[in-house]
Amino acid sequence: MILREIIVEKVRVSSFFLTLVSMLFLATNIYAADPLVVKHIDKSWDSKTVPKKGVCLRRGGDGFSPKIQISKIPENTAVLKLMFTDMNFGKEGGHGGIETSVNGKTEIVVPSFRDTLPKGLKGIKKHHCKPCRSIGGNDYYNGPCSPQRKHTYKVFVYAVSKNGKTLSKGNLTLGKY
Repeated sequence: MILREIIVEKVRVSSFFLTLVSMLFLATNIYAADPLVVKHIDKSWDSKTVPKKGVCLRRGGDGFSPKIQISKIPENTAVLKLMFTDMNFGKEGGHGGIETSVNGKTEIVVPSFRDTLPKGLKGIKKHHCKPCRSIGGNDYYNGPCSPQRKHTYKVFVYAVSKNGKTLSKGNLTLGKY
């Protein structure tokens, strides 16, 4: 009987320990997985239809990027990376990629731009449309430009630490064009 009681007690302790470790693991991962909050500031960008000012120059638009607010930026974030993407064609960042330093802020606004990157923004990926780049605009951002005009465009945002680890991410639908 004593051996049985010892085994039962060890199982209880092991179960308690496993439950405790699982709870700690989940708690740290839930905190780490809090998504960035990414939203439009300019009301003409409604996440449904890309406004004319956002359509690429090649298709008769004005070629401006959206003005975006990003919040819930985690502590220890060094930079935010923004990857502009046509969800129906190409790879993530196919419409360009930029990054900006965070400098300890928990919320920032990425300004609208077209021909030159504003101070504080750095190009990290050129958009894939070489003919579009020759028309004008910026190498690191090309507005929605699909000839079919039925594509969905998004921006994916990553909070990245100094050592390159992704701490959090979020995305925003720019709209259909």
